[in-house]
Amino acid sequence: MGNRIPRALWALCCWGTLIASGSMAGCASVSPLSGAKTLKAGTSEIAVGLEAVLPANEDGEAGSDVPVGFGPVFSYRHGLSDRVDASVRLYFIGASADVRLALLKGRFSASLGAQVSASSVGVSIADSSDEFSASTVELPLYLEYALSSSFSILAVPRVGIARIGSDGDTKTTTLALLAIGIPIKIGGLGILPSLTSGYYGDSPIVGSALGFSF
Repeated sequence: MGNRIPRALWALCCWGTLIASGSMAGCASVSPLSGAKTLKAGTSEIAVGLEAVLPANEDGEAGSDVPVGFGPVFSYRHGLSDRVDASVRLYFIGASADVRLALLKGRFSASLGAQVSASSVGVSIADSSDEFSASTVELPLYLEYALSSSFSILAVPRVGIARIGSDGDTKTTTLALLAIGIPIKIGGLGILPSLTSGYYGDSPIVGSALGFSF
């Protein structure tokens, strides 16, 4: 490999930088870190990102259904076949795993995913404490159109069911989100800025992220 640093080491260095710059406030991870194309069999992709999730209601107050804030995200994706890949994602307060099936490949690419996630965080202030936990099952649909060999437009609508616990109360609710991103390819580096909006439980949210894939 000569003087080249392995991409895994690059990813760890980038993730460490993001952790150093990120807030310890946890947030749900709702942003895409990769495009719609599934990986080829036996290949892998590492992605790191910095993500923010904020309340989108008029008073700017976060509901009890979702924690908000920002922090780093790490993802590892592996191609199981030429049409199926799978990934795990880690963020400050939780983790998720998904499998994607390629529906179309070409200038217009589409893939359908199935994702499960779980998160938990506890907050203590003075003599009071609050516990938040959430588990979700989601179906994201990845749609990507290549404008050139370096630029694409990505849309990821997703729906799901969430089981949310907050301060001892647990309820089951739904989520509906839409992410729009612009995947950029520069050599072996992928850059994906994105915006996400929709409802997580009863709370309208908006998210933004900047991801790097290797």
